[in-house]
Amino acid sequence: MESLKITNIAAKHSLCEDDAREIIHSLIYDGYINNNDDKKVYRFNSPILRMWWNKNVAN
Repeated sequence: MESLKITNIAAKHSLCEDDAREIIHSLIYDGYINNNDDKKVYRFNSPILRMWWNKNVAN
């Protein structure tokens, strides 16, 4: 997921940018997501979490 999309989702749910950034850092630290290949694109490490996200959040 591109970082711009994350920003848009955060704004849609009235989440300030600092809080969204903190959540992203927590997800990286806990090993749920990474942006190793491209610093602007986050990827899920867990296929189960990716499926949940696509089903419940992305659409």
